[in-house]
Amino acid sequence: ICIENIPPQQQSKELAEFVLQGQEAAFNHWICLLGFKYGYQVMSHEHSGVITLGKVPPAATAEAQEKSGLRYSCFEPQPILTELDTVNEWLSKYSS
Repeated sequence: ICIENIPPQQQSKELAEFVLQGQEAAFNHWICLLGFKYGYQVMSHEHSGVITLGKVPPAATAEAQEKSGLRYSCFEPQPILTELDTVNEWLSKYSS
């Protein structure tokens, strides 16, 4: 990130976003690595989460928080959406 290319009034916002996105990426990376230790398998590493076989235990989340510096992160389990009714229900719940 080049701070000189950011207008002064936007610098604190841009820098905070940059740091938080980096910590989120580090958290997700640690979740991937810790699967070997905690017995789940990461099938896909997504932008803001992972798809796993098996549940990510709280101990893995706590360790990923510690190692990434993203102390207040959490996982919100989301089902894999395969049926149209479920997809529509999910969209109505989470869309704005």
